[in-house]
Amino acid sequence: MGSERRRSPRILIDPIRARVTGREAEVAIDEVGFGGFRVKSRAAFELNAEYEFLVSPRTGRESRRVKATAIHCRAISTDPDTLFETGFAFAESFRSTAGIEAILGSVRPAPDTSRRQPLRVRVVPGR
Repeated sequence: MGSERRRSPRILIDPIRARVTGREAEVAIDEVGFGGFRVKSRAAFELNAEYEFLVSPRTGRESRRVKATAIHCRAISTDPDTLFETGFAFAESFRSTAGIEAILGSVRPAPDTSRRQPLRVRVVPGR
């Protein structure tokens, strides 16, 4: 979905790994907003289908579950393997702040400062 159709800003983040429940697919979440998120993966997703993601925290804490519906999917590269970019809308139970907290909560640094990883973000304005 282009920024011209967004209703809220997006946060671009260092990619967060997530697995798709019931599929042999791993994705990288690299953008998140109040309405949903964007992933890049080697797998294409069926539009309007709901998926459950297990978001892997960098802090060693338990994975978080997020449910979302695929709203667009496109190939962004074909050499040597096809890479897809897919936009997801949070499922009803994850709308508002629950979905964004589940994803961004997985990138909080661990209490041990020697293991901290900086969270780099860039806000993309919505309309």
